[in-house]
Amino acid sequence: MTAVMKIIFHTEPNALCVPVNVVQDINGQKIIYVAENDGKNLVARKRVVEVAGVFGSQAQIKSGLKSGDKVITVGYQGLNDGELIKI
Repeated sequence: MTAVMKIIFHTEPNALCVPVNVVQDINGQKIIYVAENDGKNLVARKRVVEVAGVFGSQAQIKSGLKSGDKVITVGYQGLNDGELIKI
């Protein structure tokens, strides 16, 4: 008989996690794009983040992102800072 176990050694109850694929490495910086209101328009804003670790398909963000930020998870590869977006 065999079994697969996952043991949790440490938890971070207030950790911010994002899908690891949305974290881009550009010129040595870790970048995430978030959606922000700019008057009547919705724009993409580049955020430089610090990744604390990667756990499976999730990246834990140590700094550069706050709770409530709207992380762009589709079409983020071709975005530029301040570019108009549609949801």
